[in-house]
Amino acid sequence: MQVTLVAHYGDKPAALSALVGHLQGKLHDLLGRVFRAYELEQVHGTVIGLEGCRIGPRLMNQHSRSPMNLRGALEFVGGPRFRPISVQIGGYHASGAYPFESRNTHPYLRSFSIQRAGARDIAVALGWPNEDGSYPNSLDLLRRTFREYGISHKWHRTDDEIDNDFFFVLGTIDRDMTDVRALESTTKIVRAELASCGETLIEIDRHTLQLVGYSNPQLPRGTSCWFGLDEPDLMARLEVLYAECQDATT
Repeated sequence: MQVTLVAHYGDKPAALSALVGHLQGKLHDLLGRVFRAYELEQVHGTVIGLEGCRIGPRLMNQHSRSPMNLRGALEFVGGPRFRPISVQIGGYHASGAYPFESRNTHPYLRSFSIQRAGARDIAVALGWPNEDGSYPNSLDLLRRTFREYGISHKWHRTDDEIDNDFFFVLGTIDRDMTDVRALESTTKIVRAELASCGETLIEIDRHTLQLVGYSNPQLPRGTSCWFGLDEPDLMARLEVLYAECQDATT
């Protein structure tokens, strides 16, 4: 298995549950059986991947290719240095002037997209930190902090690359059963729907964070295991999930 740190896996606040259900319903209306919704409990936002492998007692991070201080990372997110982050989903308008972009793209266009992921496409919604009407790089800075513990973020492929996105998948789409025009039309309609729904604000804090052990990166509940930050013997439970490194020089 592998391990990842996620937010809002399983139980969700009522506003987020309602928004996810609404968007999934809209996608069903537009695409029918071409769209397969994730279970509500399965929907989540990844904070940072903790993937890696073991060489003896050491955990090696998959992305940094260096030893990972997982215990230190867990103490950080469970301690006073980690400040909760408020995230705004929806309410981004095409005509809005925002002080940030995501991947050099206006947040309205990034708020919903259909992206290629292996043999299928995924329906993806995004939100960004919002602190009293300002839009700080809180998530990006949090992800960078994990470097202190030998953990690199997958989407920090260069030192100056920014990933401040709260990214969550609503379900999968079978591209072979539809056409490009239908997907483009669906994307435009769902973006407009997200804008008209207004702002949904959620918190990323120690109570909404979970560590998930998975064999399927979609994190279906039936094949995954999950732990809160206050789980007894948390380190021991996580360490046994990591396989031995195939290459001892990793």
